[in-house]
Amino acid sequence: MILRRKFVTLPAALCLVITGAGCGSAPAPDRLVTVSLSFAEPPPAGSSIDIRVVEVSGPDRAIAGSLTAPAGTGPFEIRIPGSRVRDSQQYGLELHVVQNGAAIMRNAEPYYVLTRGNPDRVSARLVRQ
Repeated sequence: MILRRKFVTLPAALCLVITGAGCGSAPAPDRLVTVSLSFAEPPPAGSSIDIRVVEVSGPDRAIAGSLTAPAGTGPFEIRIPGSRVRDSQQYGLELHVVQNGAAIMRNAEPYYVLTRGNPDRVSARLVRQ
C-alpha cells in the first residue's frame, strides 16, 4: 500500500493569525510631509532649520522623520518610512531655527500631521525663543 500526502496551502487570513503579518503583504508606503515656513523676523544669515516629525501621543516622543537644511521658507519635504507611522498615534512638528548650535526660533503653536485627519502639508510660523 502506498501512502500519499496532501499538501494544503494556508489561506492569507490564517497566515495573519500565525505570523502576525499578512502573507506576501507589501510594506506600508513611505509618507511625505511638506512644510512651508514664515517667520516673525528673518532668520540670521548662516542659520539652519531643523524639522522633526515626532510621535506626540505617548511619553517617548519618538522621531518618525527629520530634516536639517539652510533656513528659508521652503517648502521642505520630509520622507517618513511607512513602517514608522501608526494610524493609532498622533504626530506633530518640532521646528527650530538653529544658529551656532543653539535653537533661537521655534514654532509657537503645535502643528499636527499625518494621522487622525491631520494634513500632510503645513504652513507654520516660527518665533524667537
